[in-house]
Amino acid sequence: MVALAKYNTNSVTEDRRQFNNISDTNEIWNILTLAQKVALNRLNQFGYRLAFTRASDGTYLAIAICDDTIATIDFEGEVNLNPKIKIR
Repeated sequence: MVALAKYNTNSVTEDRRQFNNISDTNEIWNILTLAQKVALNRLNQFGYRLAFTRASDGTYLAIAICDDTIATIDFEGEVNLNPKIKIR
């Protein structure tokens, strides 16, 4: 699982976000609602992987990434394939 943004500095590509290790991914998975887990399972079939979550108003927004495409899953399991978020 990875949330990865790259930028070039002097022809060197640097990763600004690190790979989540397995324990981090398990911790993220455990805070998701059942609806988010079901939605993420459906997105996994298309190559999306859980990257991280964002806390908001007492709930978590799950962020999944497939190549350069981002999807968000709210606490009710609603998927947004065109979210207005930026990953640093």
